[in-house]
Amino acid sequence: TSSHLSTKEIDTQNPYTYPQPTSSDIGFLPWSSFNRHRWSIFNRRVHEDDIGRILSHPLTMVGSDGLVHDAHPHPRLWGTFPRVLGRYVRDRRLFSLEEAIHKMTGLSASRFAIPNRGTIKIGNCADLVVFNAQTITDRATYQDPSLPPEGIVRVFVNGKLACENGTMTGSRAGRMLRRRS
Repeated sequence: TSSHLSTKEIDTQNPYTYPQPTSSDIGFLPWSSFNRHRWSIFNRRVHEDDIGRILSHPLTMVGSDGLVHDAHPHPRLWGTFPRVLGRYVRDRRLFSLEEAIHKMTGLSASRFAIPNRGTIKIGNCADLVVFNAQTITDRATYQDPSLPPEGIVRVFVNGKLACENGTMTGSRAGRMLRRRS
């Protein structure tokens, strides 16, 4: 463990009490407190190797909490999924394309008890993204957070074409999804 961080200095009930880590602290967090309190996000800078290790865990789901109507959204709004597919699957080969897609779709739908979503099968809603695995990449930056990704060819929402080659079609087929118990 680091001399900078110790569990005696950290209120494990509250992630906001963690002191700012130094370069020697990378990788040190009281994981038992994350598990015990079921926290699901980090709100600090995380070392790239740690991101890869976390994403590679079989139970890690991929999602974004970026807000569409923010005047200046976080780049993750447009870049989360393309970044995982481009950087962590294609470039770094941390896990397979199929596993990444499952982390973004079926695993999330199952975990959040959202029926008829997350897998391609008869009777399910057709929410599909057609992309080029060789070119998909995130381009959003803090300076230009709404810059769309490259490599996405078509997006279907509930079976209706919503976006083609970066141009929105005007289709508004989406709807609010609620968790089912």
